Amino acid sequence: MSRKVEFLNKLHDLMAEYKVSINFTCGPCSDTHGLYDEAMTIEMIKENPSSPWDEEEIFRVDGWGFTEKDLDYWQE
Repeated sequence: MSRKVEFLNKLHDLMAEYKVSINFTCGPCSDTHGLYDEAMTIEMIKENPSSPWDEEEIFRVDGWGFTEKDLDYWQE
């Protein structure tokens, strides 16, 4: 099983077990002019990174948060 699959499966199970969601929030007077295509992402360092910032996106969902149900639909 790949690191990506293992991580997403474990995250899904933890979110379901503890009934949590991961969301975005900000202060009530925040200014969001100019934001578009909002999405939540999970990135993982590649298995053979060429630098400490050599990451790949392993999960993406449109919007300001996600639950374990969103993880049911990811594709490798």
